[in-house]
Amino acid sequence: LTAPTADGLATSARPDELQVWNSDVLASDGMVTSGDPCQPLRPIRIVAARNGIFSGKVAVGSAKAIAGLKATVGELKGADGVIPASAVRVRYGLPWGTEDGYTNSSPYRDSGSLLGALSDEPPTDVAPRKDRPAAGCVVSVWVTVRTPKDAKPGVYTGTLHIVATGEKPAAVPVRVEVVDCTLPDPQNYRTWVELIQCPDTLAVEYGTPLWSPEHFDRIAESFRLMSDCGTRIVYVPAIAHTNLGNAESMIRWIKKGENAYSWDFTVMDKYLDIAIKNLGTPKIVVLQVWELYMATPDSVGKRFSPELQQRQKESGGAPLITILNRETGKTENQPAPKFSDPASKAIWQALLKEVREHLRQRGLEKALMFGMFTDSTPPKEHFQFFHDLAPDVPWVH
Repeated sequence: LTAPTADGLATSARPDELQVWNSDVLASDGMVTSGDPCQPLRPIRIVAARNGIFSGKVAVGSAKAIAGLKATVGELKGADGVIPASAVRVRYGLPWGTEDGYTNSSPYRDSGSLLGALSDEPPTDVAPRKDRPAAGCVVSVWVTVRTPKDAKPGVYTGTLHIVATGEKPAAVPVRVEVVDCTLPDPQNYRTWVELIQCPDTLAVEYGTPLWSPEHFDRIAESFRLMSDCGTRIVYVPAIAHTNLGNAESMIRWIKKGENAYSWDFTVMDKYLDIAIKNLGTPKIVVLQVWELYMATPDSVGKRFSPELQQRQKESGGAPLITILNRETGKTENQPAPKFSDPASKAIWQALLKEVREHLRQRGLEKALMFGMFTDSTPPKEHFQFFHDLAPDVPWVH
């Protein structure tokens, strides 16, 4: 491709000034992404059903650092009504995570810096990577509309205003087309996505002590974030070290003598109450009573690895439980009697009776299921053990 002179030709290099370009919601953005300077900035176009959540986005890039970035959008106006500004959320894509085909393949392998996290707060300062300063930097800006149930079908328009320190402000038209369809509330979806809330993950990520007030605040926010996809299962570990990564059992066991226990349900009760408030009434409450370290070579087969043998040696193949010392408040994991122990049935029968009562008080008595097993199956005698105690309670697999 040739031209007589370079005058008037636009290059694909990232411009020094702030650049804003359209980005598909299904496309990944990263620090090496840039817009085509020959393409005009088009409206963010969102097609939405009532009572649903729908998004569009643009990317903001610069050859140099971006400071003081802020994006705002007001109400969206239509011929027959208004979508209030409170129903429109602006978030910022920040570097986090990896993605096959983007961060793990050419040309992005070493420089992709996938914008895999969304923050309600804008970054205070975005600078090019030190190892690739010539690549510049990028922030994606997401506009998410929670369409009111009573919105009239039609087109609603507004403007996304983007400013940054020392840069010319940018205005992006926003066009939301509301179709004549109303979605059910997430807890009434026919098809839904199960997201598993794992308390220990939050404690590790944010450095909060397990079951502290701050930890429960994080759990509440986690449930709120999950609620929009319609997930409706919560997991209550009655044992420690399950496949979900919990270090302790959520139900605290209190030793009262040889093979005799009572239980502290304080954590479980608060967890369920937070779930009900922030997620919605759970349809399934999984009481985790079994895990792979309680398996046998016959039930697991070739997966009975040396690592699993070592884990089983530590627990003796018995369920690990968290013992609470009420005088000191300290906890310690210990093995409970094996299911084959004659004393075990009375222990678990008493525990199940109390669990059912705590669920009944919250209208969840019919939601109880046993869990969990993944790609390995409990021994038949373990199934039979719980079937004898509660023949009406199914298992989660």
